[in-house]
Amino acid sequence: MTSFKNLSIKSKLTWVSMLTSCVALLIACTAFVTYELFRFRQAMVLELSTLADVIGKYSAPSLRTEMPIGAENQMEDLRECSVVLARFDVEGHSSGTVGVLGPTRMNYPQAMAAVAAVSRRLGEHLSPS
Repeated sequence: MTSFKNLSIKSKLTWVSMLTSCVALLIACTAFVTYELFRFRQAMVLELSTLADVIGKYSAPSLRTEMPIGAENQMEDLRECSVVLARFDVEGHSSGTVGVLGPTRMNYPQAMAAVAAVSRRLGEHLSPS
């Protein structure tokens, strides 16, 4: 293989432009990946905080199961959704809430049965035997 200084000017220019293009492409790819990771984290934080707000607003201690639909939702962002929530008990004490977030036209009997079953099984699983 010939050394760089023995190449023709045309070959040297080709190598320099290829190297410059590769470096620019590497910098651009790094910037895109960094941006996507940052946006993914922001979206996750927003989603988790929204879900925490939903569960916090709809899990009153006196309620066993709640199902706000569409405009009944207290949060503006969830006006197009339905929320089916059920509290679960551990050793007879109310310990948390499980739920399903879905469209306003979801199968409510199925969603309520599923949430109630998960609530019951979770309470049984978390209670010491």
